[in-house]
Amino acid sequence: MKVELGSAADIHFAVTSHNIEAIVRHVSSGGDINAKLQGATPLGAALCRKAWDTARILLSLGADVNQFSRDCVGREEPPLCIVCRLGNVDIAKMLLRNPSIRVCRRDMFGKTPLWLATKHGRRDLVYLLLVHNASLRGTTCFADCPIWLCARYGARHTIADMLLAAGAPHGSRDGAGKDDVAWATERGDVKLLTMFRLAGFGTGKVSPPSLQWLARRAYWIGQEGRREPKGRDLEGIPRRIRDYVMLKDIYTQSNHR
Repeated sequence: MKVELGSAADIHFAVTSHNIEAIVRHVSSGGDINAKLQGATPLGAALCRKAWDTARILLSLGADVNQFSRDCVGREEPPLCIVCRLGNVDIAKMLLRNPSIRVCRRDMFGKTPLWLATKHGRRDLVYLLLVHNASLRGTTCFADCPIWLCARYGARHTIADMLLAAGAPHGSRDGAGKDDVAWATERGDVKLLTMFRLAGFGTGKVSPPSLQWLARRAYWIGQEGRREPKGRDLEGIPRRIRDYVMLKDIYTQSNHR
């Protein structure tokens, strides 16, 4: 069915019906690719419907990567927040390749893409955002602190590891007076408490200094996107050097405390 385009309703109809040809024709004829309909942008509408192919076309045609869009429940957020909430690494990469992207633009609730990716346990998106210099500053309130989020709800050890290596702030207290260490202790999260101790905060700080630990940890995150190298990556390296790189000297000290 041929669709004659020219208004916001036209391009939104093309988006909801996944009519790629109509979208291209609309833009080619000078139509506004960012035209809002009831607060929703075409890109936002496509993302909220998880119409990823349509979203890719809109991005390739120059859709605004920072414009707020309203969804069916009244939530207003920029595209990167939508992607981090719903989880799509490929679309996130397309957004982040755009030189005008605002990596830390918050949604209507004041949450950043990094916070949303942490909340939903998307370590791939957390890593991608950190690589693209997502800011960790200004997170003094517990409600904005991704480390507190990891401690409060658990099951985010790899994410916490990356955040700590990137220098994420910690120690924010919630309304009950509990900080990240208190929540990890209450939940009995020994692995996270060990990370906190090795990073240099909480009780029982160990040696080597946290700066050395962070430098080694950050190196491997930057190289491979993971906390530790696999054994096969270090074949042929002397054992003592291999143990040092894999932090075994620190873990040994930690286990004896």
